[in-house]
Amino acid sequence: GDVAILLRAGYSRGQALMLNVLSGVGGLVGATLMLLASQAVPYILPYVLAFAAGSFLYIAMADLIPDLHRGGIAGGAFRQLLLIGAGVATIVML
Repeated sequence: GDVAILLRAGYSRGQALMLNVLSGVGGLVGATLMLLASQAVPYILPYVLAFAAGSFLYIAMADLIPDLHRGGIAGGAFRQLLLIGAGVATIVML
């Protein structure tokens, strides 16, 4: 998956592997920090989980509506701004 994309983009095998490892380490560091934070400040966990869920929903919806990325939505910039605001509002409501 990721390594093949990096290879096709012109990275060497070593560079592609190193970038893939670094991205995996970032996830582990984030998970470890969240685990430690949830033990130190347990009341923050629901808010962090809601933010993460909202972020995933926003990313999924942005990928389902590729016209947002191309700017091909009727109504122009205002409608695009309105839809982005709706995504952010979804994150806040969660």
